[in-house]
Amino acid sequence: MKGFQICTLICAVVAHCMCDKEEAIKILRASVDKCSTGYGLSRETTQYIVKHNFIIQDENDENQRCFVQCVGQELGDFNSEGIFDVDHATETAEKWLQWNGRNKSNLREAMEECAKITGTGTCMTTYLITKCAMKAGE
Repeated sequence: MKGFQICTLICAVVAHCMCDKEEAIKILRASVDKCSTGYGLSRETTQYIVKHNFIIQDENDENQRCFVQCVGQELGDFNSEGIFDVDHATETAEKWLQWNGRNKSNLREAMEECAKITGTGTCMTTYLITKCAMKAGE
């Protein structure tokens, strides 16, 4: 799971900036740092969230949900209004699967289903969509 998450994020950065893997890692780290600072998360909390595929310990914690949204926006999976970019997310997941010699025939359909998810509370919808999209790309 951790490998999937890291590769997915690297692919998202590569797709977003059209840069090499080393540069993508720098951009990813900067995005995570920016978002964790912006939402006042400790290093331990941030590491937990990243290590666990952006699953947070307490879904009632608005700052953790908004951290996940912030990273998704930084990487281009969500726009500034929190709208999920199905095309971008599908492309990112397909690249990761291809790099690992796999494919998933219904990936786009799964991402489209994720885009329909709604939640109540600040950043809840984007958090739930992210959780769904990470599972869809496994």
